[in-house]
Amino acid sequence: MIKKLLKPVGVLLLLLSNNGFAGELVKNAQIVEIGSSSDGVTDNFYIVTTGGEGLCVNKAIIFKRTATSSPEFFNRLYTTALTAYTTNAKKVRIYNTTDDSCGAATYIQINK
Repeated sequence: MIKKLLKPVGVLLLLLSNNGFAGELVKNAQIVEIGSSSDGVTDNFYIVTTGGEGLCVNKAIIFKRTATSSPEFFNRLYTTALTAYTTNAKKVRIYNTTDDSCGAATYIQINK
């Protein structure tokens, strides 16, 4: 009886633990603001989105250089964010691969 209960509980805990460490911050949103670090020293940029859904809609979402694997990857994130902003893309998806925090996004996608 206990073994039968442990399997579903184990699967549920595994699913919950994955959601607790990584998350979709926004989807189907539009970037309305983009800027560099507020202190002028830290290698990061932020964006603010509107519309769509997610934990970080209407909040600053920070992309930190230290959260990426290389300066080139960080530059691609910035370029993608600028492209979405300048083209008024209305379907942006932003993801954090480590947790649900708006403070260290590591993925951005633009959809038509």
